[in-house]
Amino acid sequence: MALRAFNNVQEREFLAVDDETGALHVINIDKTGVQTDRGVISISTLINNFPVDAASGALLVIDTVHEKIHNNIHYDLSYSAVIGGGLPAEVRFATPDTTRWSHLVWSFTSDDAYTITVSEVTTKTHEAGNVLLPLNSNRNSNNTSGMTWCHTPGGAGAGNTIFSFSGGANKTVTTAIGRFERILKQNTAYLASIVGANTDVVHMTFDWYERVNN
Repeated sequence: MALRAFNNVQEREFLAVDDETGALHVINIDKTGVQTDRGVISISTLINNFPVDAASGALLVIDTVHEKIHNNIHYDLSYSAVIGGGLPAEVRFATPDTTRWSHLVWSFTSDDAYTITVSEVTTKTHEAGNVLLPLNSNRNSNNTSGMTWCHTPGGAGAGNTIFSFSGGANKTVTTAIGRFERILKQNTAYLASIVGANTDVVHMTFDWYERVNN
């Protein structure tokens, strides 16, 4: 029986339609990608389980990223530094060798003119003494990120540039507007770098969720 998923109910749970009969099924996909058919669900049951506001009857919905926070798989991290003119502030981050892919957006600011570069496949090395620890956006959750982060990495070799931009003083450069996220490659190291014109105060913020690709 062919099932075609067309909409998320919640994390790793999908509605699917039987190509032969048109019946709706609830499909659960576990963290290893194994699918389990939980059976047929009627339209009336589906509608009755929609969340609605008790006073107005309005349908209650949240956006995808907000839903990831509620499902305990959303993380954030920030780093600030004072840098000399022409010197970089750098953050290295790396993804694990799994299909738990990271969907990342970033935001950079400086109190002076600056240039931002984000590079992929950096050969700079993780510095254990400069570790940055991501926080789960749901502070009631014990889930931890699969990524590793540090500032001021060792070695050399920025990698292949995937984003570059020059900003003015006290301007924010971000990919969060419109959710222009990057889905990072698994088992890959990245480097974010800010170079200022003078002695500058710079700030980097990273915001992402991790989910198994399926």
